[in-house]
Amino acid sequence: MVNKSYVISWLKKDLEALSLYNLVVVVVIYWATYGVVAKIFTPLQAQFVSNSDLASLLFLPHGVRVLTCVIYGARWGGAYLLIATVVTSIFYGTKAGSVKPELWDSHWD
Repeated sequence: MVNKSYVISWLKKDLEALSLYNLVVVVVIYWATYGVVAKIFTPLQAQFVSNSDLASLLFLPHGVRVLTCVIYGARWGGAYLLIATVVTSIFYGTKAGSVKPELWDSHWD
């Protein structure tokens, strides 16, 4: 049997760790780095690498993912990144980090 006061104190302590400021920082940095990659690095890379839509040589949002999980831990970092990915996907109109299906066949030619 689980002690109710322990569960309540655990939930209260856990919810105190949630910070709107941290969430906004992660979302803005993730959004900005995705924009830099999408608008600057991807077109530049397309000039030098054939079939460059399959991967990015410098994908900055991955660094944001790693640092977020290191700084905030797996639980809150994952929650912050889920929201950041949804916001970024809505803003840029893509599934963040996905490959376009029409490119799958050209990769194997």
